[in-house]
Amino acid sequence: MLITVSLHGSCAGEKAAPDPFTAIPDACELVSPQTTQEIVGGAPGEGRSANSKSKSCQWQYRPDKIPDPPVQGVAPYRQGLSVSVFLHEKPSGQDELSGVALAQDVFSRERNNKGMADKGTIGGLGDEAYGSFDDRNGTINFRTGNVTVELRYEGNGISQQGTTGLGRDAIQAALTTASNDVNQHLQK
Repeated sequence: MLITVSLHGSCAGEKAAPDPFTAIPDACELVSPQTTQEIVGGAPGEGRSANSKSKSCQWQYRPDKIPDPPVQGVAPYRQGLSVSVFLHEKPSGQDELSGVALAQDVFSRERNNKGMADKGTIGGLGDEAYGSFDDRNGTINFRTGNVTVELRYEGNGISQQGTTGLGRDAIQAALTTASNDVNQHLQK
């Protein structure tokens, strides 16, 4: 019987490099006011902390009255953005293991579990990223150092044919704009 063990970190008991993030960023501060105005009508963010290693923020836009359908195209009437940020820290007493290695492992496992192992790769966003989009919803996940981020967006509208999604391209564009904001903030 052959037993294999996956080791992340340094060999021969060497100390891992310091993690780039030692505290979790405030999720509500990661998306600019200009972006929230553009993709969720400037709705204020509502932040939540599940614990000291994860924070999230949600923005929801829902007008009091459904707008009249335009002659052509789609008028947005319900949009939502959520950003969840997770900090991965090295376990105490394990100097050879880093938070970055843990984040890489968690990110890879979650991507595989979602069936996205070989799909939706997005270049130029963090250290690694992937996304999925449809007519009404989308998700982008990315990792920067020892922080992983999940962004979700929903976009619904009204057209001459009734309620509809804003379209895959609009969903992807909104999420890309928000993801770039988050990534830029994390690079500071």
